[in-house]
Amino acid sequence: MLDYRLKTFLTLCETCNYTMTAQKLNMTQPAVSQHIQFLENHYQVPLISGKGKNFSLTKEGKALQINISMFVENTHVLQTMLWEGKIDFALLKGHFNQNQFEYKLISNETFIGITFMYREAVKKELSQGYLKEIPIRNFNISHPFNLFI
Repeated sequence: MLDYRLKTFLTLCETCNYTMTAQKLNMTQPAVSQHIQFLENHYQVPLISGKGKNFSLTKEGKALQINISMFVENTHVLQTMLWEGKIDFALLKGHFNQNQFEYKLISNETFIGITFMYREAVKKELSQGYLKEIPIRNFNISHPFNLFI
């Protein structure tokens, strides 16, 4: 699943309110602020502009929200597919219920996630040879990565 500070950030984006975020996550309002401050320091960009109740997401904050939301959705889809037996394994980043799945820690190193920005990569089945032909155009910033299978 997701780092708890990123979950705090997503909840703040959803509620647009520090107090409601704290209540929803059963934590204090200063803890919410600390989580946001940690993320801003970690990513070295401001995520929130303004103070108190009159805040908005910065451009970087909006980008992080989109990326985290996509990550959460992708993780949920993979876990569902594993649970339903539609796939045999998945590479998951972060925390997940280890009682539900067999897993093996492969790496605890920084991982650079690369995604294909190519329509053909969306095909249901791709051969290994075909994958070698797809140009890699964009990649995401590196993240600490615990690799489980």
